[in-house]
Amino acid sequence: MPFMSRGTLRSNLRQRYPNGIKDEVLIASICDQIVQAIAYFHNKGFMHRDIKAENILVHDNGQLFLANFFHGSNNSKETEFIGSP
Repeated sequence: MPFMSRGTLRSNLRQRYPNGIKDEVLIASICDQIVQAIAYFHNKGFMHRDIKAENILVHDNGQLFLANFFHGSNNSKETEFIGSP
């Protein structure tokens, strides 16, 4: 994974849009990238049990990367609480 010098989605949104995003196209683009990442990892047997803006990293080119995901195994219980409250 490349170095994400722009930090988290949360820090970027707070800095650039302190009053919230008004651009629906930008919101749709963010959601689309997140859904594509989730679908990719689900197809590989991974699940992300703590999706939040702090766990989405921003590349210099604006591409989003989902971080801090969990791989289920026979020893793990998918019903166990893992993640942020």
